[in-house]
Amino acid sequence: MFSCTSSPLIGQHMETRKKASLITKLCFAAALSLLVALLAIGGIIISKDAQIRAITPSGRPLDTTAPAEDILNEEGANKDIYPDVDWEYWQGINPDVVAWLTVPGTGINTPIVQASSSEPEYYLTHDVYRDWNINGCPYLDAVTEADGVKSRELLIYGHNTGFGGLQFHDLQFFSDYAYASEHVVILFQTPTEQTCFMVSAVDVVDASRTLKPPASVNAAALEQYYQEQYMDADVKLVKVEEFSRLLTMVTCSYNFNPDNERTIVYGVDNKVS
Repeated sequence: MFSCTSSPLIGQHMETRKKASLITKLCFAAALSLLVALLAIGGIIISKDAQIRAITPSGRPLDTTAPAEDILNEEGANKDIYPDVDWEYWQGINPDVVAWLTVPGTGINTPIVQASSSEPEYYLTHDVYRDWNINGCPYLDAVTEADGVKSRELLIYGHNTGFGGLQFHDLQFFSDYAYASEHVVILFQTPTEQTCFMVSAVDVVDASRTLKPPASVNAAALEQYYQEQYMDADVKLVKVEEFSRLLTMVTCSYNFNPDNERTIVYGVDNKVS
C-alpha cells in the first residue's frame, strides 16, 4: 500500500541538502568578509599613499627640453624648480626620511628613507609612516648608511606598483629611448642641499642580478663603475667623463621578461663632457 510517510532515504537526502546549503552560505559569508577586509586594507594603503601625494607639493613647471648644459650648470640648477618640502613635518613622522626625490613629468615625487644594516629590506613592506604597506617606501640602500645622502653613489630602490602610478612605477618606461630623453631631470634634495642629476643611461636586467657598486667608493672607483654600467646599458643618453656623484634608481619591471626583470636608471650630477 502506498504511504505518504517519507522514507528514511528521502529524509537523509533532505538533511544532506540542508547541510550543503548551510556550508555554501558560510563559505560565501567568509569570502565576503575577506573581500571587505581586503578592500578596507587596500583603501587604507591607497588613501595613505594618496595622502603623501596630496601633501607633496607639485613643484613648478620645468622645461625638460632645455639643453643638458643649462640644466646641469655649475650652480647645480635653478633653485626655483625644486618642490617645497616641509622637512619638520616629514622627519617628525619618521626620522628615517633623509631626502626627497622628484622626476618632473612622471609620478615620482616622494620622500626617501634610509635603510639600516640591521633591517635592510624593512621599507620593502613598510611605508614612510613605518606601517605595514605592500607599496613600501623608496629607500636608500643600507650600503649607504654610514655616509647617507653624502654618499658618492646614491642607490635607491622602490616598488613598481600600479596603484595610481605610485612609488617607482614610471621607471619602467625609461627603457624606451624617447621617453627617457623627455624625462632627463632628477631632482634630489635634503634638508641642507639640492642636487640636479641628469639621466645618463638605463639598463633592463635579470632580477637575480646583484648590483655591486665599489666597496670603497672613491672618485676613481666610482668613475670606473659608472663607465662599466654605461657600456652595458640598453639605453644610452649622455656619457659623462667627470662627475662627483651617481644616483641609481631601481625597480621591478614587466616589459621584456614579466617574471624576472628590473629597470635601472643611472643619473649623474655634472656637466656633459
